[in-house]
Parts: sequence; C-alpha cells; structure tokens
Amino acid sequence: MSRLARDNLPRFEALVYLKGARRSHGDRRFISTVGRRDSTKQSSLLVLIVIVIVIVGAAAAGIFLTTPHSTQSSTTSSSAGTSLSNSNAEGPFKVTYDTLTVGYQGGLFQLELQNVGGKQVVGIVATLSTPKVPAVMCTGGSTGTMGFGNCNPAGGTSYTYQAATGGSFPANTTFSGYDSGIGPGYAVAGQSYPLSVVATFLDGTTSNQTFSVQATSG
Repeated sequence: MSRLARDNLPRFEALVYLKGARRSHGDRRFISTVGRRDSTKQSSLLVLIVIVIVIVGAAAAGIFLTTPHSTQSSTTSSSAGTSLSNSNAEGPFKVTYDTLTVGYQGGLFQLELQNVGGKQVVGIVATLSTPKVPAVMCTGGSTGTMGFGNCNPAGGTSYTYQAATGGSFPANTTFSGYDSGIGPGYAVAGQSYPLSVVATFLDGTTSNQTFSVQATSG
C-alpha cells in the first residue's frame, strides 16, 4: 500500500462513520415523528369518544325529560255494563255495575254500589245528570234497594233519601236499583254523563263521589 493511500484511509473511515451517524440520527427523528403522530391519533380518538358519549347522554336525558308522564285523576270513570272494582279506590263506594240504555221504555238506568268504607250508611242519593231531566234514585226502608220512589223532593231538581229502618244500613251493604222513563230517555247513545253519589253516614260525615256513565242504545 502506498503512503498516499495509508494517509487517506482514516479520512475515508471517518467519512463512512459520519454518514452512518447522520443516517442513524435521521432514523431516530423518523421514529420520533411517527411516535408523535400515533400519540396525536390516539388523543384525537379519545376526544372523539368522549364527545360521542356526551352527545348520546344529552340526547337520552332530553328524551326522558320531554316524554309525557301520565297523572292520576280524582274523577273516576266507568263504561256501561263493566265491573269497576278498581274505579274509586279513594272513595267509600265502589260501582260494581252500571248501565244506561236508551230506547227501553224511554230509557233505563241501572246501578249497583258496594259500601267499602266500613261505615254505617244513613242514606244515599244517586243522580245521573242526563239532559233536561236527571235520573235519580235514593235509599230508604230496610233493604239496600234504591229507586226514585224513595226520593223526597228537596227543592228544584234536588232530592233527599227516605229514612232507613232502624236509622241506618249496616257497613259493607250493597245497594242497587234502577230508574226508567223520560230521565234516562233523554240520554244520547254514545255520550257519557256524570253520576253523583252523595252519602250520609251514621257518624255525621258525608261523601260525594263522581263517576261517568256511557249511554248505549237498546
């Protein structure tokens, strides 16, 4: 090997080393850049997931808040000829049967009440507000039979019951009766009419329950 070659050999090795070092440094910069990109993508993905969760949660809360909720009514109702065992849990009487038939001798209103309040009843006046003339039935005598014949006029279209034999009816008595003629005859099939049941008890208290009875054609 010539002296010139030997003198240039270290420079050549140094040049190779410098090129290798530059390449290694570039690789590290490339790896660092890729790592930062991956980290940025992961952060963006996490942010996107959080935003989606917030939007879904807000939508669900909005649906819940805007959904209408049903409420209970203090006025009980019934359909003709249907047992109403759950119709008036807050009152002393339960309507177990009621029908309003138009066309039978003008009209026919039938009613059955069960005393579930546990009190002795002095008297009951049941008034169905049909058009023009109301259909009315009252208690009286020794049985739980109701009818217009037991009603005493109390001025205008108001009536009161007749005295019960012995002063009152036993607790848990079932009362039933009917009223026919022009009163229920003025009802219109398919229409509903309010029924007021006013009762006086032996302890001096009174109650007034309101139901709804639908007329049918007979």
